[in-house]
Amino acid sequence: MRFTFGAGMMLAAGMAAVWVSGCGSGNGVPATGGGALVPVRAVAVAAGAVPLQVRTFGTVEADAAVDLKPQVAGLLAEECVQPGQTVKKDDMLFRIDARPYAAVARQSEASLARNRILSADARRRAEKADRLFQTGVGSEDDMKSARALADALDAAVAADSAQLDQARLNLEYCDIRAPFAGRIGELKVRRGGVVKINETVLTTLAQTKPVHVAFAVPQTGLPEVRAEMAKHSLAVEVALRDQGASLDRGVLDFVDNTVEADTGTIKLKAVFPNATEVLWPGQFVSVVLTLREDAQALSIPGAAVQNGQKGTYVYVVKAQRVLEPRVVLTGKTFDGLVTVEEGLYAGATVMVGGKEAGVVSRPPEKPGTGWFSRLLAWFKPPRQKPYLLVPEAAVHPGTDKNAGKPVVIVAELAVELRPVTVARAAGDRVVIADGVQAGELVVTDGQIRLLPGAKVTLLKGKE
Repeated sequence: MRFTFGAGMMLAAGMAAVWVSGCGSGNGVPATGGGALVPVRAVAVAAGAVPLQVRTFGTVEADAAVDLKPQVAGLLAEECVQPGQTVKKDDMLFRIDARPYAAVARQSEASLARNRILSADARRRAEKADRLFQTGVGSEDDMKSARALADALDAAVAADSAQLDQARLNLEYCDIRAPFAGRIGELKVRRGGVVKINETVLTTLAQTKPVHVAFAVPQTGLPEVRAEMAKHSLAVEVALRDQGASLDRGVLDFVDNTVEADTGTIKLKAVFPNATEVLWPGQFVSVVLTLREDAQALSIPGAAVQNGQKGTYVYVVKAQRVLEPRVVLTGKTFDGLVTVEEGLYAGATVMVGGKEAGVVSRPPEKPGTGWFSRLLAWFKPPRQKPYLLVPEAAVHPGTDKNAGKPVVIVAELAVELRPVTVARAAGDRVVIADGVQAGELVVTDGQIRLLPGAKVTLLKGKE
């Protein structure tokens, strides 16, 4: 059998006509119908414990920090630590050449021994002169001179004893030890350098376990801080400014006795154990002071609250869907489902026997890749948009002005404008005193496109 190109074209055209006739209006583009829905995001009103917190910034302070200066002058003989080293209390840090001070101590010991001998002899002579005077043999002047010499030598012994104590103390000062546990800073003087008494800074020592964080709060919040502090310990958390994770948890332990007149703030301090040394002296941190927790408070994201001329309000998604008859253009029917070409949209909800059912979306059939399918595509382009399917029982004949037309009952979400009273802020959320109930949905994104009673569709996820 011979097949010419002209005959093939006629056959393809005839088959295309039959295919179109069988599908009816199945190639129509789905229309929204009934007015466009506003896409919004919404969250439920949460009920639970919400902390009352003060958020501010602060600076980490070492619990103790000192410049280590020598108590004696001399040659630095030895450095026993490295820069940045952690030390314990009484650990050896530096040694100053002690030989000059040891010599002075020995000299003081010899002088003390000499004067003790002379003092003992003078005391013996004074006692003898006193006995001679009592018997009338010795003169009064001799007795008084002997006593004066004995007293003078006793004073010399006392002076030598004090001088020896000072020499021994200077000898101890040659060994410079840590006054408390902490971390060594940069070493300012190295071995062989000459240091001056109470002038040369050898290094700095800072206590990093524990540490304090100093911060300020407005003076208007001072009464509440003091009231809560009298009831229980106030927890304080700190974090880096560019990170949300808490670094350490401490306790408020200091309230200054004076309000800063220039800034109207009061200085507070909290102590942190800093067991892992995540906090460093001088570090700038975010501070969260928790005063108390309000049980069963209603809270919503701050983005949900809108400000108007009459106060604050939110858009609340109504619990009951709005039912609306919608004229649709139906297409093919198969497996108990009807294709809707116009009048609905993907994701809509329709009523079936008093219950809600979703509109199902299915992708169109992929066209074949053979020569005949490509030829048909010239006469009838393949369907691009997906099929919208509803249960066959959802379609009813219309009444009144829609008589004779297929109708479905669409159940759509709507919003209402609700005034609310904001009690306080709680981070990125706010506590609501009245106006909403737990579990109600409030719109957090898309309010700018809304009016009271607007119909909406809820978006999912963060996009």
